[in-house]
Amino acid sequence: MCNINFIYRKSEKESKRIADLMNAISFNSFNHNSDGEGFFLKGNNKNLFGKSKTKIIFNEPAYLFITHQRLSTSGHNKNNIHPHQKNGFLLFHNGIFSGLGNEKASDTAQYFQKLLKIYDKNKNIIKSIKELNNKISGSYSIVLIDLNKDKYYYYKNNSTSFYKLENKNYIIGSTIKENIQYAKSYLKIKGSIKEVKHGIIYDLLTFKRITSFKEASLFENFGQKTSVFDEKSAYFSEKTHNFTIKNENPHPNQDENASKKEMILNELENIGFDIITNDENNFVKAVISKPILKKYQRLFYRIHKQKDLSYLVVFNLDDFGFILDGFNYHYKENFYPYLE
Repeated sequence: MCNINFIYRKSEKESKRIADLMNAISFNSFNHNSDGEGFFLKGNNKNLFGKSKTKIIFNEPAYLFITHQRLSTSGHNKNNIHPHQKNGFLLFHNGIFSGLGNEKASDTAQYFQKLLKIYDKNKNIIKSIKELNNKISGSYSIVLIDLNKDKYYYYKNNSTSFYKLENKNYIIGSTIKENIQYAKSYLKIKGSIKEVKHGIIYDLLTFKRITSFKEASLFENFGQKTSVFDEKSAYFSEKTHNFTIKNENPHPNQDENASKKEMILNELENIGFDIITNDENNFVKAVISKPILKKYQRLFYRIHKQKDLSYLVVFNLDDFGFILDGFNYHYKENFYPYLE
């Protein structure tokens, strides 16, 4: 999935050193997430943000830096590179929302649209986040910026990881623990790296708790058909809870595509996944060992430790090399390095 990195200097004095550090850790992130990069930076009387399909070199002095390195699973175009921006809000997301995303608009873009639609009604972004997150499942780790009010928020659910390091001078956060370790050495920061708790909305610049929210349960919807085939876009769109096909034979190669799905499932079993169930929406339940958990942890939507020290997990085959395109599953080589 994608990567998010941020660095905040508490004195709010601009520093070129922060840009140099962000170049180092963002290069590490872009190495495996090279479908685009976006950023936000804040300095003396300036708020700058942008995006590019290629790696960005950061030279601007700043005291706050946020970057995002994208690995696209839907919306494969420049418009869907983060941050998403509308009505004075910016949003960075790592993860995959269940039932969202098509060729034109990514799952993140559709989540952002839903969030702003709720906000237009209640004019309270915290209440909007809580309401939406109670309805949408999947995996998410999100930085949300309110440019109008100069507010910065972070929140995640329990299927993603995010790490932070803090001392009297800096707060540093990243999807990748190794990036924090590098920053710790670079800035000579003492202290321990901590994993951020899920189900809490934080003030990003202090990492103090604002409020908690209820996470939608993926297990409640496991195995249910929650999408309808959209013939015009050749993608699934979340519209009803019925599953229909307008064309009698829209995908003549369905058998071939099913065999590709089976091939990936067999590959996972060879690695050590004990597959329990898999459904038409591509969600899979499996039992795995601790070493496999450590290697693939960021791809799991749910993790439950069992009495025999194995782990019951839920994941989506999209994350293991498939892109959902109608009924077709197209394998994209090197989509993720884990199966190479």
